[in-house]
Amino acid sequence: MAILKLEDGTLQTDIKRIAQELEPLDIHLNRWVVADQPQLQSLLAQDSLNEDEKERVLKALNGYFQQLQQTVGYQTRDLMVMHPGGV
Repeated sequence: MAILKLEDGTLQTDIKRIAQELEPLDIHLNRWVVADQPQLQSLLAQDSLNEDEKERVLKALNGYFQQLQQTVGYQTRDLMVMHPGGV
């Protein structure tokens, strides 16, 4: 679930509205389904990940990264774990 908190304190949870808010900043929001990967869901539900777990997440999402390489020329990737409990 995506949550965007605006400067005025408004919370946006609708993915289309979040994308509209981010577009003027040249930020493009993609939503990728991971429901068919229970191990990945388990990792993403954690508050934090160690380096091995982060690498497992990156490998599980490698197909999406390859798509971005081909469509918009991405060369590298990184992973930032953001969990609602940490906000």
